[in-house]
Amino acid sequence: MDCELCGKKEATYISFIEGAEQKVCEKCATFGKIKRELPQSAPPPRRPTAMPRTTSLPSQQKKEMVMSLSADFPKLIRKVREKTGLTQKEFANKLAERESLIHHWETGESEPSIATARKIEKMFGVTLVEQEEVVLTETKKVKPDDITLGDFVEIRKRRVH
Repeated sequence: MDCELCGKKEATYISFIEGAEQKVCEKCATFGKIKRELPQSAPPPRRPTAMPRTTSLPSQQKKEMVMSLSADFPKLIRKVREKTGLTQKEFANKLAERESLIHHWETGESEPSIATARKIEKMFGVTLVEQEEVVLTETKKVKPDDITLGDFVEIRKRRVH
């Protein structure tokens, strides 16, 4: 585990710094009061070198199913409401929603949640939710130029002394 202040070394201590407990390296532990030493963890298990046969994507890419409302959901909601002969108020009562919310959906000012859209689909036999497979790629979380909490501690330490 990396140091929560500098992010550079392995955290070996729990230290009370600036009113919070932090997992820090030996150097950063001096910025506060050391509470206890962390047990040294075993190295992470080795990952298999062969790719699983279920996917042909590189290890940094993952597939995920994403649900979203169809682009023309305002028209679909209005069409299904008018087809059933319901007013916005009656439609809202059937869905246990506010009448103003139905108006906002039909004008596209807001959109129903996926759960509410599924409810409309079941009640009125219309398709509002689309599922698509998205390939996610991992991105590097910290750039070398980013400032860490440890950098702020160093800056503050210089200003105080």
